[in-house]
Amino acid sequence: MPACLRNTLLWYESTVHALRALSHGLGAAAALSLGVWAIWLAGGNLWTSENTARWSAELDCDSRADMREGYEICAAVLILWTAPLCVGGASLLFAVSLALLGRTLARTTQWVRGMVKAVIALVILLTLGLYVAAAIGGAGMGMARQVFFVIGATLFGLLLVGGVVVGRKALRTELITQPLYRSLIEMLDSDGARATLLYIGAPLIVGGAVLSALNQLTRRLTRFYFYQPICFYSRRPSLAGQQGPLRTYGPCTALLTPTFADRFNALGEWSWTPLLLIICYLAIGCWALLYGTTLSYMVFAVCINILKSMHWVLASIIFFLFGQVMFLIPVVPGLAVYMCAGVLLVPACEQPFGGGTRGFWLAVAYASVLSFLMKLVAHVLQQKVVGETMGSSAKVRAEVGINSQTMKGIRHVLEQPGLSVGKCAIFLGGPDWPTSVLCGILKLNLCRMLLALQPIIVLSVPSTMAGAFQLKTDDGDVWASAASVSLALCSLIMLVAGLVAMYYIEDAKAHHKAALRAYEDDAEVAALEEEEKALKERFAEATELSKMPPLPLLQLLCATATLALSSYGLMFASSACFENFSLTDDIADVLCVSCPRAAVKPAGWIALAMLGVGILCLVRFNEWSEQATMLTLTPSPTRRRVSVQDGRISLM
Repeated sequence: MPACLRNTLLWYESTVHALRALSHGLGAAAALSLGVWAIWLAGGNLWTSENTARWSAELDCDSRADMREGYEICAAVLILWTAPLCVGGASLLFAVSLALLGRTLARTTQWVRGMVKAVIALVILLTLGLYVAAAIGGAGMGMARQVFFVIGATLFGLLLVGGVVVGRKALRTELITQPLYRSLIEMLDSDGARATLLYIGAPLIVGGAVLSALNQLTRRLTRFYFYQPICFYSRRPSLAGQQGPLRTYGPCTALLTPTFADRFNALGEWSWTPLLLIICYLAIGCWALLYGTTLSYMVFAVCINILKSMHWVLASIIFFLFGQVMFLIPVVPGLAVYMCAGVLLVPACEQPFGGGTRGFWLAVAYASVLSFLMKLVAHVLQQKVVGETMGSSAKVRAEVGINSQTMKGIRHVLEQPGLSVGKCAIFLGGPDWPTSVLCGILKLNLCRMLLALQPIIVLSVPSTMAGAFQLKTDDGDVWASAASVSLALCSLIMLVAGLVAMYYIEDAKAHHKAALRAYEDDAEVAALEEEEKALKERFAEATELSKMPPLPLLQLLCATATLALSSYGLMFASSACFENFSLTDDIADVLCVSCPRAAVKPAGWIALAMLGVGILCLVRFNEWSEQATMLTLTPSPTRRRVSVQDGRISLM
């Protein structure tokens, strides 16, 4: 709406006046929406059990997919009830943002730079929310799907408003001056970054191709000259300052518009075999992160059912040991362990600690302390046992990019003395297992890392409380709200910490170059990287798509298509494929095939079958590619075997 108004009614207004007009209009809309909602609430429409039950009945919302046992809530009712609040809040947020931009524009000519920095910061913040959504995916309150939807919608709206308000030309010009943006542009030359963009943007690319073809078709069918399909564009400089080719004006019979065709043709210059392999591994990683989290919650639910009848001391000891095992699994988030402590230990300790309100809160405190200690012990195991063992391998050190500037920046931040902000932010905002293991690979001081890990208590305590509060939802809606607030607090802490960590890492790369140069490159890794660079060229030559035999080509394309499509179904239609599961659910209710709450629905079996077929095709293609690459190498008595893993080619 702001974009439409700016390009129509406010076209002839100055930017300051347009921003003020848009701000006043959105502010009035926010006030109206929130005012009407408040009046409606005052009329007896508060969020109570009676009202929600009545609304659910009116909407015929009685399916098990929408109703959670112990916390009965219909998603449609929740969306309708909160819609005025969401609309009013979003309008108010945009109104304040536009007002501040208008004031900034009136005072200084540097407003574009401030807007660009804000856009970059918010984009990074919202992107980090994807990991947070996966971490809380097993909370059982449908938060992950809402977070995914809100992140996607907000990201699109943010970029749209930023482009309209700042202007595409000014935005592009200022973006080039940002260090973080330049780092991202440099990363685009890597196969990993290109594959990631293709994997994330594949639906948009397909949709854009369809719209481009419809655009050309519409122009071809019209009788007016200025609507005819054309194959021209004026010469335009690239980001590097080089002049593009000059095209001539004239009609065209091409299928796609020139703009989209240029982008599409540029993709043909890429080496596609490594990209498709990386896309396959990204899809498998998506399965491990998203569905692996749900499986971990199911395992925790089994543990709860077994230990809940034991003595609280024995249950605590067994759960402590079991938690260490779960912490050692890369896909298990720390929040799952903390929440399980609240669900298991609080009811087991409530009566021994005195019962009633006093016993409940003492049990919550005990579970919180135990979960915090579990994290400290798990970090010791992950850093000293797993990390340092893996760090002895040059191949592992090469995989993490130990000689890269980014890794040196992380090392510089982590080696700061005391409780530095950047160091604590890395532990709070980073994934549990990779962060702790990386400390071992970098051979950092354990005592200093444990000191920096102390602020993790701001995550462990709210998560443990959220698990405990879910058990008391039958006592009133306030406990369900408290559980939601606790998880929301954890999400906010992780988001902010992740953004702060990225800031300090980029700051180290930009302003502490001398300190980073002091870190000597790993000679063994450098030699391995040079060797793999030459091997990569051989691999690209042996696996070029145009020269590839039909069977391996079919295996590669089949693996990419099935793995990518199955992961898209998991991301965007998870409720249609798999049953939602929380720590408070009974595992026996979902371990069935045709029951109402079957863990895997018919669409889920299709997705799993596609996953299996994709992995099988990927394994077969890797076997062929290893043999094909070996044939291109010069015969040598010391020649080693070629390995293709995670889209990376290495020598065994």
